[in-house]
Amino acid sequence: MAVLLSKSFGQLGRPAPSLDHCSPYDVLPRWASFYFPPARRGGDGTRVFAVKGTSTWRDIYTDTKLFATIQVLQAFSKVVPILSLLPLRLVQTIVGQTNTRGGERHLWEDLEEVVRGNSMLAATSASSSQATRSADASHRSSLRALVFSAPGVLYSARRFGLSVEQARHVVVVMPDGDVVPRVDRHAG
Repeated sequence: MAVLLSKSFGQLGRPAPSLDHCSPYDVLPRWASFYFPPARRGGDGTRVFAVKGTSTWRDIYTDTKLFATIQVLQAFSKVVPILSLLPLRLVQTIVGQTNTRGGERHLWEDLEEVVRGNSMLAATSASSSQATRSADASHRSSLRALVFSAPGVLYSARRFGLSVEQARHVVVVMPDGDVVPRVDRHAG
């Protein structure tokens, strides 16, 4: 990746971006961080965290485990509008009761720790809960973030240990026809 960064950005007449971290492919979440030096002297550089989207059966299983409860409630809402009839806090409590006793915490701990010292998290993802993990790290650190195709966290906030206010710092790009960002509901 370092060679690719140098070839892609080296001709700009300024220092090329550098690869700070790249997690092994068999680790969830799979993420990398890049540092882009400032364009002007005295400016701040930019750190970008890229989180890989769903691509393996293990990823699919993890995604399903994280969002099965709200997906069932959303499916039932197509017949009976339970999500619009029940108060938000009650839905958050119902979804929060399905927590696997902190079993999901390891999915974002290392990313959250690294992100904490930065001013902005620019997270990219091919979709699904990998994007949610980068968004969660941003939520917990109250950082602004840009994520692509992430499921919402409004109903799942209690399950993930988030406040709705923390979830408002994230901008989610929702491509037409992509069903993943329609899972749960976005807080913003």
